[in-house]
Amino acid sequence: MTRRWKTNVKTNRLIPSEHAEQSALIEWTALAQGNIPELGLLFAIPNGGRRHPAVAMAMKREGVKRGVPDLMLPVARCGLHGLFLEMKAADGRLSPEQKRWRDMLIAQGYGVAVAFSFEDAKTVLEDYLSDKWRLENGRLNDTPLADFGDSGRTGSSDVPEPSRKPRRRNRK
Repeated sequence: MTRRWKTNVKTNRLIPSEHAEQSALIEWTALAQGNIPELGLLFAIPNGGRRHPAVAMAMKREGVKRGVPDLMLPVARCGLHGLFLEMKAADGRLSPEQKRWRDMLIAQGYGVAVAFSFEDAKTVLEDYLSDKWRLENGRLNDTPLADFGDSGRTGSSDVPEPSRKPRRRNRK
């Protein structure tokens, strides 16, 4: 079973899980494809998650690599070859492997973004597909969330209250 909510260690508040935010984004892209057909090209890269050791080993042999972003949009825009999107829970941080992949992908001419909520990710996709990103000297400028820094986090350090309440399961 996948957890939809997790507890922020610092604030002790419930926040949506990375899985819940990414699932909401994929659901939105399915609904928005009528107006933005390119969203149909967005796909997940199944690198994360807990797996049985035998499955993990098989996936590693097949080419799964630690640190690769969660989603890829193979649509050229704004002078970039495509967009990689890393989803994080509201209290998430980039790992050293994710920072390394970010730098390598940017060097190869791809856009790389991090999103800490469904709303962040939706904005990134809409802005990218409407050519709102700007490149100057090979780097993205004045583009919220588009080119995240070494801290791996944009925005304030405050964790917002969840917009949805967790469901309670009836256990008999």
